[in-house]
Amino acid sequence: VPGKFNPFLPGKVALPELFAGREHEVGLLDAVLRQAKFGNARHVLLTGDRGIGKSSLLLHLKETASGRAPAADGTYFSFLVVNVKLEPSFPARALPARIERDLRAAFVELNRSKALLISAVDFVKKLEVKGFRYHDEAREPETYELIQD
Repeated sequence: VPGKFNPFLPGKVALPELFAGREHEVGLLDAVLRQAKFGNARHVLLTGDRGIGKSSLLLHLKETASGRAPAADGTYFSFLVVNVKLEPSFPARALPARIERDLRAAFVELNRSKALLISAVDFVKKLEVKGFRYHDEAREPETYELIQD
């Protein structure tokens, strides 16, 4: 239809804000995240015909797991999410090493972000504007307490 925009194209991932119509599947994945949050992790196998929305569902899961989007019930998670890129010829025996490598890289980036946040908090604590300055009367928390979940 001329003049209409269809955001859903074969072979393209639907953005989470455009994702709809998979309430049952999203609910199941939310339940898996909830179980993992409480130490009862599960494995998930996602299968389906080409173009049915597997990649879009995984992108939705990534956004929910990382806390960038809420779960269906409004819960926010804060998992460290790592995308492991695999090619068809990638040997299965090398998968653990690839996951370890990508996890290490994610932790390095997370630590950089935490260090930047700590520096910003320290700066704000020292800031004084027109005679006003941040001061916690009861006790000054340790910097690491400010960034804990």
